[in-house]
Amino acid sequence: MHAAQTIAAERVLPWLAKEQAYAEDEYRKVAARFVNIGNEFLTKLSESKIPELSRVPSALNSEKGFRVASRFRFEDLIHIAQPASPLRYLADVVLGFIGARSVIRKEAMEFLEYLLEMNSSRVQADLIDRVGESQGQLEAEIRKLLHQITRMATAALEHAREAKSRGSTAVEEKLVRIATVEKEIQLLLAN
Repeated sequence: MHAAQTIAAERVLPWLAKEQAYAEDEYRKVAARFVNIGNEFLTKLSESKIPELSRVPSALNSEKGFRVASRFRFEDLIHIAQPASPLRYLADVVLGFIGARSVIRKEAMEFLEYLLEMNSSRVQADLIDRVGESQGQLEAEIRKLLHQITRMATAALEHAREAKSRGSTAVEEKLVRIATVEKEIQLLLAN
């Protein structure tokens, strides 16, 4: 049974490393597409010559892969590999002496198959979890960034409204003053 554990670990752990690298690379490509769109938007905002938007938040990191670490641990099922009782251990020893190794071999192969199947499912589940959690964190980063930009744009809109209302009043005051000056000039010309 210990040999089955060793064989399973030698097969699953390198496969895990390879699959993690592949999944992270693919995740990075997909995430980079969204991050680049967001960063282009930030660049356009900062170049818009609107004072409030010239200080846009920092760009998102397009090189960042998974945003959570792997929680995979190889499960060796030591409680199954070790006999539950001394009697079972003794039975295995006796089976070995009487030449019934095929029973032991069959059980070891079944255990190996079970270890491989269970751990490969756990690798798959770990990668799916990491993609999902990383996606959630990226979405949260984007949402936070959009919230900051929304606040900045709202402030810019308020300033524009204030300037417009001040501008309208100022223009009206200047028009009244011009009209007054024009009347005074006409009175001077008439005299």
